[in-house]
Amino acid sequence: MPFVVFRDRARRRLDVSANGTLTFDDFAAILRLRTGDAREYTVLFDVSGATPEVTASQVHSAADRVKDRAERDGPHGRFAIVAAEEAVFGLAQAYVHMCQRAGIDTIAVFSTREEAERWLSDE
Repeated sequence: MPFVVFRDRARRRLDVSANGTLTFDDFAAILRLRTGDAREYTVLFDVSGATPEVTASQVHSAADRVKDRAERDGPHGRFAIVAAEEAVFGLAQAYVHMCQRAGIDTIAVFSTREEAERWLSDE
């Protein structure tokens, strides 16, 4: 897998840094990290070092999965995506908008890690 996960139990947070090619299956694996006691953890997902290989249909499918989980399990902690490159930021923003249309307002995209950290701290 092209990502590294750091779990901070004291802060109830997952930091995920992605590098290389990031596929839909990789993204789905990251979403599955938020189970059990980590369900309410905040997540900082930094894709600045990654090149996503996902289609628009897969982005829509990911948003549908998050919606289904939220309906089944209730809300999760905040999920901040850091995407420095413009095309990746646009893809992440499309995902955020799909989630927002489904009533999920705990996911946001940022161009810098500092902005994401601030948003996660404002919870």
